[in-house]
Amino acid sequence: MAKPTLNVFKKRKPPEAASPKEEENLERKGFKFPAIPLWAYLLAGAQVILFGGGLLVFQYISSQKQKELQEKKTAVKKKDPDLIGLSPHEIAALKVRPLHYDFDPLAVNISSEEGDLRLLEVTISFEMESQPAMHEMRSRAPQIRDELTILLSGKNADDFQKPESIPNLQKEILTRLNRILTSGTVKQVFFTDFMIE
Repeated sequence: MAKPTLNVFKKRKPPEAASPKEEENLERKGFKFPAIPLWAYLLAGAQVILFGGGLLVFQYISSQKQKELQEKKTAVKKKDPDLIGLSPHEIAALKVRPLHYDFDPLAVNISSEEGDLRLLEVTISFEMESQPAMHEMRSRAPQIRDELTILLSGKNADDFQKPESIPNLQKEILTRLNRILTSGTVKQVFFTDFMIE
């Protein structure tokens, strides 16, 4: 006698969706489909609305930031054409790091109230606004040296005894050099060495 075999690989038919008549028959027999309460629909709808709204707000904010970054890049490139072709990170690094031009030491004779000559020795460092201004400063160094010599030799040694004399001299130098330069400006003047003998 042959043993009955169990075929586990036999294909099962997928359950078919109940037609409206079958649903009605099932309900008569006591089976009821679960009713979903109204609050569940409202909760699901609120979640969809909140998620969609949050997504829209995120996209709007990120597009505004991209727009601002693009405007900053174009403004920087218009202001300083040497930055064209640089990445935003390189531009930011250049803007954070100040551009300094260290002028050669300068020695001029200045008079004192007693009538004798004194020697003023200064070393000046200039903080420049841009690369083009730095290049112009280098190329016009003899003219700038002459301007500084004329300005400093017109000073009196006793004028430098007052505490406000150095900041006033820095402002004078700044004003005079910014009148000369055409491709940018000097932002600040620093005396790295200042000595009267």
